[in-house]
Amino acid sequence: MITEINSVEQFRQAITQEVSIIEYHASWSGPCKAISPTFTQLSDTYSKLKFYRLDVDECAQLTQDAGARMYPTFIVYSRGQKVCPHLFTSLTPIPPSTLFTLYSLFFIS
Repeated sequence: MITEINSVEQFRQAITQEVSIIEYHASWSGPCKAISPTFTQLSDTYSKLKFYRLDVDECAQLTQDAGARMYPTFIVYSRGQKVCPHLFTSLTPIPPSTLFTLYSLFFIS
């Protein structure tokens, strides 16, 4: 399940989760539209990870603060901190191995 982020408060709450993946999404972007089904499928597959979508036009300041300039951009957070050293964009999507690693680190004992 993907949760929409529409405010600074929702963003702050989202990034404090154990693991959250935020998609910086533009409704007018062809690549965002194209990857949307895959992002939804990943959210169903890795149900313990928290998936969020942030509209870059509605939350312009949050988008700018995150450094997202290409859409979609995916950033992984854990307990308020970025856990991936770089941004994933439509040109470099999140590899399934990265998601599996995150899932394993946090949820498989």
